[in-house]
This record gives sequence, C-alpha cells and structure tokens, in this order.
Amino acid sequence: MSMSKGGLGRSQGVIYTSRRRLSHGKTFTIDDNNLIVAQPIGYRPAFPWRGVMIILVCCFSMKAFVMGIMSEADYAARLEQLNEGVRLERVAAWVMQPDPVSGAIAGFWAPSRH
Repeated sequence: MSMSKGGLGRSQGVIYTSRRRLSHGKTFTIDDNNLIVAQPIGYRPAFPWRGVMIILVCCFSMKAFVMGIMSEADYAARLEQLNEGVRLERVAAWVMQPDPVSGAIAGFWAPSRH
C-alpha cells in the first residue's frame, strides 16, 4: 500500500502537522483514559539578535567608511547641510554624527586622517 499523500488524504496532513508542532518541544500528560499523551509546547521564535547585530555592524561600517574617505571639514560641512533640511535629513544628520566607535573603525580606511 502506498503512503502517498493522495492515499491517506486529510489524515496524513493532520499527522504531519502534529509531528511538526511536537518537534518544537512537548510535555507529557496523562488524560482521562490513563493514556500518556504528548502535548506541544507553544512555539515562540526567539528575537533575531543576530540580524540586529549584523544591521548595526553594517551601519557603523558604512558610517565609518564615509568618515574615513572624507576629510573632517568636508564631513562636518555635509552634516551641517543635512541639519538644514527636512525632518528626515535632520534625523540622518543626527545618526551620522561622529562617535568613538565609527571613529575607531574609520582609522582602517584612512590611517593618515587621525
């Protein structure tokens, strides 16, 4: 007898769904008929800390690269130009302000700058 999905219909889908939910964790309880029954633990994915860290590293690296290839006077002039713009440009100017982390990373791209 073939165990294809068409052969069992909905029953096989229910079994696969149940097994998938149980694969994320389970607890065992005894029901009214004194049978041991596995119950799935609620699946809650973890916060994507790795993705957040990758985004932060990329942002600091991009900011440091721009700081490294431009002179300090030119970078300050561009920040002033952004500060005079609309709200989004002012937010960008605030984010692009020099900080110790970006300054340290900028040393890799322009060692003669400091």
